[in-house]
Amino acid sequence: MATRRNQEQNFLNQMVKYQKNLQGLSGSEKMATHPSKSLKTDLSVPEDSTAVSRPPTDAVGWLAAQCSAHGGDQHHRVIQRLIAQLCEADQQEDQQEDPDPPLDAQLVVPLLSLLSSQTTLVRSLLAEQLNSTEWRTRLVSCNTLCCLKGPMNKDVVHKLLHLMLNDHSNLVRRAAAETLMKLGRIQQVHTELRLELEEGRGLRGRMEALDVICHLKIKTETLLEPVIGCLSDEFTALRKQACVTAASMQLRGERVVSCLLQLLEHDAAPDVRLSAIRAVGALGLSSPDLQEALMHCVETEREAELRAEACRMLQSSGVSSDRLQGFLLQRVHLECNPLVQRTMKEVLQLCDGSRQEYEHSQYISLQVKRLCDWRVITEKLELLEKLTAEGESLKPRMLVRLLTQRYAIQHKKADSIDH
Repeated sequence: MATRRNQEQNFLNQMVKYQKNLQGLSGSEKMATHPSKSLKTDLSVPEDSTAVSRPPTDAVGWLAAQCSAHGGDQHHRVIQRLIAQLCEADQQEDQQEDPDPPLDAQLVVPLLSLLSSQTTLVRSLLAEQLNSTEWRTRLVSCNTLCCLKGPMNKDVVHKLLHLMLNDHSNLVRRAAAETLMKLGRIQQVHTELRLELEEGRGLRGRMEALDVICHLKIKTETLLEPVIGCLSDEFTALRKQACVTAASMQLRGERVVSCLLQLLEHDAAPDVRLSAIRAVGALGLSSPDLQEALMHCVETEREAELRAEACRMLQSSGVSSDRLQGFLLQRVHLECNPLVQRTMKEVLQLCDGSRQEYEHSQYISLQVKRLCDWRVITEKLELLEKLTAEGESLKPRMLVRLLTQRYAIQHKKADSIDH
């Protein structure tokens, strides 16, 4: 018990000593301009010059800085110590798995906010951290600036706008944009993002602008128009990012849906087609045109990943269970890719309302049951006789397509047009 009391007393003595050092430092700066003090006293240099040039980072110094801030001490040494502790706490948070911010960070921000109502020095010192070479320091500075009291000067606003458009870190760009929005600079944010998209300041800048718009979920008319325009841009990466943005912002307008279907069916880049498929799935679209486009993708797409994704999207696109089951049964055992075949089987199980895995014979049984309708058989025979009479060469691929009702329907439509 006595040992613990001695430790507490030593700790308090060290804290008081540190506070006296802070007061002595503040007093020495004042004495330098006081005419009654001697020259020898004014020019005296502390033995440990490093202790003056930078604040200590030990626990005692941190506790003393808290006490000084609570007491209203606006000295730049106190503010620097608080900012240093904030950055240090953020680095500790990055190393920990706990999602909650460290206790130090929770204490520093209210103290800086309190001091910012009394002096502009807090904003100035914190704004200096926006120029740091460490992205985490810039991120902390952005997130803290919006918590300060009092107006923000134009230089800080311009620096935040620069970070929003040009910083190499996605997190810093997003944080800078959020800070500007919270500071009431909404119009400036919208204008800068629109100009970045419309004036084409390079592919990277336009993609970063799309990322910020996607993060902020901005749906104003001035920004939606250039965002939709990016869906038909010449750059593959920009079209892909525009698909992601449309899905994230839940843009279900007629123009957006039309552009996504166009990309899904005709875009030359597989990555863009895949992004378009995922976008229509995220938007929850269910139109006949979309269903036909997805089925066509399953039948003709070369990329296995796209065929598998189209199979998944078919289930949520509004296709009836019977139609979807029949369509997949026609292709499941003709599919050569294991991933796509497995996806088809999973969707078939969901269509049948059963979670059990079918045997090969069960798939054949279901297919025979579907095809053994007299109307279906008659239709296929008539079509086969017609093609044979016309002298058309029936290759294996053509025979496979004869098994599909969709081919028969399309062929009838073509006949009706000819007549």
